[in-house]
Amino acid sequence: MATTNTLEVIFLDEAGDTKRFSFNDPKSDITAEHVQAFGQSVITTELFQSPEGDAMTQVKRAYVRSVTERDLIEDVTA
Repeated sequence: MATTNTLEVIFLDEAGDTKRFSFNDPKSDITAEHVQAFGQSVITTELFQSPEGDAMTQVKRAYVRSVTERDLIEDVTA
């Protein structure tokens, strides 16, 4: 079994639309404060923009998604 973790950060942009950013393998001790600091940096530096050119205005939600895979039939070509 393999477990993968992904940090999902959802921003609101100037138009009020949501934009999702995914980061593989976040540190296991990541906190809300880390994500808030990152989000504030994205907002103040306008690091990301929507395809329409709208800047991010706030972090709407952030969470770590964990997925565990359990092989039922192993890859026989490996």
